[in-house]
Amino acid sequence: MREKTAPDAIDATDREKHAGVDLRCPVMLHDCALAGDDVVVFDFPLTVRPARMLSDKFPVEYEPTHGARIGVVHRETGATTWAAVEPGVVLHAANAHFEGDELVVRALRSLPATPSSFIASYTPAFLYEWRIHGDRCLSEKYISETACEFPAVDPRCVGEDAPCYFAISPRTIGGPNIYGPPSEGILIDRVVKFDLRGDGDDAFADAWTLPENFWLVSEPTVVPKTDGRLGDGVWVLAFGTSTAPARQKTHVYVLDGEDLASGPACVVELPGAGLPYGLHSCWVDGAELAAR
Repeated sequence: MREKTAPDAIDATDREKHAGVDLRCPVMLHDCALAGDDVVVFDFPLTVRPARMLSDKFPVEYEPTHGARIGVVHRETGATTWAAVEPGVVLHAANAHFEGDELVVRALRSLPATPSSFIASYTPAFLYEWRIHGDRCLSEKYISETACEFPAVDPRCVGEDAPCYFAISPRTIGGPNIYGPPSEGILIDRVVKFDLRGDGDDAFADAWTLPENFWLVSEPTVVPKTDGRLGDGVWVLAFGTSTAPARQKTHVYVLDGEDLASGPACVVELPGAGLPYGLHSCWVDGAELAAR
């Protein structure tokens, strides 16, 4: 097990560090994960080659022959260890943790059909797991058949073994994506839960679908309950905007992480016009805001 540094033992002036990580070519490295004193990075073959623009192509394409690696970067020294894995596309990490000397990484993985398909059209992503020891990948597999986006965990579990994951799940391709690319957006109307405490092959555990004509505009925001158990003793906040032509509006749905299917414990309508499709969200405790 990697030795962990207690947060209160780190001097405030020493919180920002910079370390270079060598890649074989520029790639779309959109997200990372934390595990103990390490940062997990994804050198996956969504390559960025400006020369493609000379052929009137988008500079980012899926290039599986580039190969794929997961890197473990020590936050203090910058030392990096790479493990080769199967090619694919990973934009959003879910979480990572150590089990002894074995690193467990979970993220959303998709497999584009053509070089341009990830950019030109939507490619579904699924929750996936890698187990890595040093510079070797011991195993990798999908852990659910439910397509999803924007995974989130109980913030108390970040970098630790998270038993549950929350995400949003698309209903259909063809959503109101005016920001591009991909040119084909998706309509997302479900909050889903994955529970890894069971013995089944599929970690999908629970879901809640928004009311008709409401679509999720953001990832689920996970807020621990007071004395709630780790993993799903949380409130899950979901932002849904109505596409009704008469008046756009956004509701915040407060869901119980232990029982999504029972529906919202509370619904709050936000003032003003509806939130635009595709925003991100986070939770900041009121006491933390007051301290600033």
